[in-house]
Amino acid sequence: MNPLVYSSRREFLQVASGGFGALALAGLCAETQAAPADPLSARPGHFPARADRVIFLYSTGGVSQVDTFDYKPQLAADHGKKITASRWLNKPGQFERFLIRPR
Repeated sequence: MNPLVYSSRREFLQVASGGFGALALAGLCAETQAAPADPLSARPGHFPARADRVIFLYSTGGVSQVDTFDYKPQLAADHGKKITASRWLNKPGQFERFLIRPR
């Protein structure tokens, strides 16, 4: 008997797929036997929870800067004050394009 028996790729895939199918079937059978009476009941997590509450924001374009809950000390300092353009005039930076008058 020749110990080096070559098989085709098709034969290999047939044998391997049968093994993977049996493995998947065993996993599914184990899940259905251990399933709780109510399939919608909460399942325990993998790790203990560290947070008491979670705020979930769903924004398609990203989270708004107002909704990030970041501490903004300048916002509290400027509350109630009038905003004047002289604060930003003649100061190069990111506000320059907003202060140019359209023609």
